[in-house]
Amino acid sequence: EIAHPSAHCRLNRAALSSGDLTRGRITNSSQTIYKVDICIVTNQHKPLSGFVAKLTAMRGPGDTLDVYEEWASSYEGDLLTEYGYVAPRIAVDAFLEACAERDTRIIDFGCGTGLVGVELAERGYRGVDGIDISPAMLEQAKAKSVYRELIEQDLSTVTTLDDSSYGAAIAVGCFGSGHLGPEHLGELIRPVSENGIIVLYINAIPYLEDDY
Repeated sequence: EIAHPSAHCRLNRAALSSGDLTRGRITNSSQTIYKVDICIVTNQHKPLSGFVAKLTAMRGPGDTLDVYEEWASSYEGDLLTEYGYVAPRIAVDAFLEACAERDTRIIDFGCGTGLVGVELAERGYRGVDGIDISPAMLEQAKAKSVYRELIEQDLSTVTTLDDSSYGAAIAVGCFGSGHLGPEHLGELIRPVSENGIIVLYINAIPYLEDDY
């Protein structure tokens, strides 16, 4: 169980190794309980290159919007073909275990081109909204027709999402250098209702280095 002051949340840093899946709870000052899944997967077999290397090399705030706008059309081909990207499937498998209700209203943070939305749709979830900073990535997501609504907003700021307006949230790959950090957890938790479900997939490097 993890203390969550209203503006900042810290995940309990356990000694996690590659492939570990840890379940815990986040509690805010009003005792709202959130279920959390933390999964660490590391893959050191393929050297990083191109857009992946550019994003991974960012330290501190960076202009990721320009990178994603340029990358949108080849994003899935690069990650799925070149890197065997399976994070959306792993995260949604964990989500499936925690959320049996297929009509749950879900927000997909950092939805990108919609890979998580596709995984959710294949498992029968239909009430999914997506939010992302990149218009080009959202255009790719829109073409998949798996989201109820797509929202263009910067998740590092206070969003227009209403408090407690979703029964669940999922975030895959939106934490890391140049992206979101531990200080943004509170704002991602805010739109989720009491006893809601939150599944986070955080890349191993930022999770271990950025004091989650």
